Amino acid sequence: MSSHEKHRGALGGNRVGKTDLISYNSVVHMTGEYPEWWTGRRYKTPVHVWFGDTSNEQARDVLQLKILGTVGNFGTGLVRKSLIARTPTMKRGMADAVDSFYVKHKYGTSIGWFKSYEQGREAWQGAAVHIIALNEEPPEDVYSEATMRTMTLDGEVISAMTPMLGLSKVVREYLNGNRFYVNIGWEDAPHLSAQQKSDLEKEIPPHERDARMRGLPMIGRGAVYQIDQNRITCNDRELPSHWPRAYGMDVGWNATACVWGAIDRETDILYIYSEYEEGHLEPAQHAQSIRSRGDMVGYIDPASDASGQKDGDKLFEEYTAKDIGLRLEKADNAREAGIFELWKRMTSGRLRIFKSCHRLLDALRLYHRDKNGKIVKENDHLPDALRYLSISAPLIRHIESRSGHYAELNGVRYLSSIPRRNVSLHEAPQFKRAS
Repeated sequence: MSSHEKHRGALGGNRVGKTDLISYNSVVHMTGEYPEWWTGRRYKTPVHVWFGDTSNEQARDVLQLKILGTVGNFGTGLVRKSLIARTPTMKRGMADAVDSFYVKHKYGTSIGWFKSYEQGREAWQGAAVHIIALNEEPPEDVYSEATMRTMTLDGEVISAMTPMLGLSKVVREYLNGNRFYVNIGWEDAPHLSAQQKSDLEKEIPPHERDARMRGLPMIGRGAVYQIDQNRITCNDRELPSHWPRAYGMDVGWNATACVWGAIDRETDILYIYSEYEEGHLEPAQHAQSIRSRGDMVGYIDPASDASGQKDGDKLFEEYTAKDIGLRLEKADNAREAGIFELWKRMTSGRLRIFKSCHRLLDALRLYHRDKNGKIVKENDHLPDALRYLSISAPLIRHIESRSGHYAELNGVRYLSSIPRRNVSLHEAPQFKRAS
């Protein structure tokens, strides 16, 4: 979290140390005592920090305890006793709750305040502060108002949350890349033993496990692909050259997405090894990135034949025109049938996605239905591209290159492109390597 980004978040499971993370980060700034390894921003003046939590009770029992220690023995938390500049000011009408506290900084005195989201947006108005530290997810209006408090002093907002509210606007801003974040799961928490993890998992409803164990937004019972992603992922590796390859493609002006796969015909396992998603580019620009993965057939949304990116031109015609020249075929766009076929691949072990395809895996996890059972059309470009490729898997084949009837696979060009048996491409008699 020692980053220079203005907005920094930790989306984490329960008991992974999220509160410790933002508390330590803030206290380091309040004292000015930066460790040698610190690579982030260093304030050269005392700072004002607002700490927020879901309620005043939660702020007292979690943040206050973590930072100051127990009531009557302040100085036993992250702020050691010798750095407490004066007696903390207590809240009125609430036992043992601190309102503000003062910390010795190497150039003066820093001040911290404890606030809660239940106080509403108005409680987050007025002052200019250097740092907002949010424990658990706030309402969007509180986050927005808190951000305003940092503008005058060019401050920062750091947050730590288990995303139990699902795909809220606050969470989507992180997932869409508009705010910097790290993901922290139980596998990143060495203080949790295997037995503890096993015992805790038994107490968590299945639809909450991604959020509580891995810090992934809870989609609830509307998730389309309710499957542990460990079952469908694999480490990146070199795939046999003779496996036929293709890609699925979903087009649009806001986002054009592709996923590349290779299929093992003996086992019918489809391996997804590369991804692409960019927006607001012309077809020729997309095509350049697509062609860089190799010369192969792409299976595209048939609706692209009647849609345009900006001016109504038909995309299918644009991408297959001679000056761009992608090899495209129209995929079956029956959504529910395609989802079912992809689901069968997932649950039968016939789909493997390289772990480096982070955006695709994130998009699949967030792909969900609304309360009426309809697919929510948000961040669905990569899942749609995967669906087109999956439904077209029986058609995936090697191709003959337009130049001299060569096929190019993994940077090597071959005279023929239709393997007869599952052997090394260099050994198969029908594959004569081009000179």
